[in-house]
Amino acid sequence: IKQDMSLLKRCIMSFGITDETFAIASLEKGELSFSYMMGLISCPYIGWAFGTTLGAIVCSMLPKALQNSMGIALYAMFIALVIPPAKKSKAALFVAVTAVGVSCIFAWFPLFKGISGGWSIIACTIIAAGLGAALFPREEDEV
Repeated sequence: IKQDMSLLKRCIMSFGITDETFAIASLEKGELSFSYMMGLISCPYIGWAFGTTLGAIVCSMLPKALQNSMGIALYAMFIALVIPPAKKSKAALFVAVTAVGVSCIFAWFPLFKGISGGWSIIACTIIAAGLGAALFPREEDEV
């Protein structure tokens, strides 16, 4: 983001940062302006609010078995966010594969069975992102 952006604008922007908006913003070259970020954030925010309302109404009318199977859509969304950057960047591919590998270790190794799902996600994120940052540092001209 632009260096001269006020703290108030940064705080307003931070409200709308999500996995999806961060992924899109991180692909932009150069500095990001407040107006760009507000445009980027507002469209998904309006869509999520409308979609949540509509989804709650429609889902309440579906059979219970179908309601329970809708959870897979969240995984599909995250896969759709990861694949395009991973095709273009060795660093993104490395981080994604590392996160999956560490997650498998947490799921399948008895030593880690006592760790809750939330903590294992945090650990996977920190380990994969840390290794990615250490092995693939961004150059100054990429910023």
